[in-house]
Amino acid sequence: MAHTSPVFLSGEKQTWDAAEDRAYFRKWIDDLIVDTEADPKRFAKVGQKDEILSIYKRAREHYQG
Repeated sequence: MAHTSPVFLSGEKQTWDAAEDRAYFRKWIDDLIVDTEADPKRFAKVGQKDEILSIYKRAREHYQG
């Protein structure tokens, strides 16, 4: 089991730019989508594939920024 500790930013003029992090996750999700669409044997049923692709696409929208 793993745990992380929260990090709090405080003080004047502090900013947090997560653009690089968002780009990393978008790329990862895009790769998952490509792999899922390219492998016809990955799922037993088309409905399963569609469900997973839907989840990936919602996740990608979250990281769109």
